[in-house]
Amino acid sequence: MTIKQLSTRTVHIIGRVGSSAAIVMFLANLDQVRLNMMGQKWSLIMPVATFFNCIIWVIYAYEHNKDWPLFWCNLVWVFASLASIISFFVF
Repeated sequence: MTIKQLSTRTVHIIGRVGSSAAIVMFLANLDQVRLNMMGQKWSLIMPVATFFNCIIWVIYAYEHNKDWPLFWCNLVWVFASLASIISFFVF
């Protein structure tokens, strides 16, 4: 069975489940903020790269047929990675 054979409803369900899984995965990385607050600095490369990558995906998802599942899961991570970047410098 290919993607083209799936119903539109099924594709939307897969998109929602995938977006939810991505949000959970991304939010799990906020442990870096906790570690920064405890004085255990991690590399700044990962949150900065993630921040810019997710901005690109947000723009793409919005402009490409308003792909809302892709848009929302990446928008959440834009803010989560920004929190990681800020915590790196503040704590």
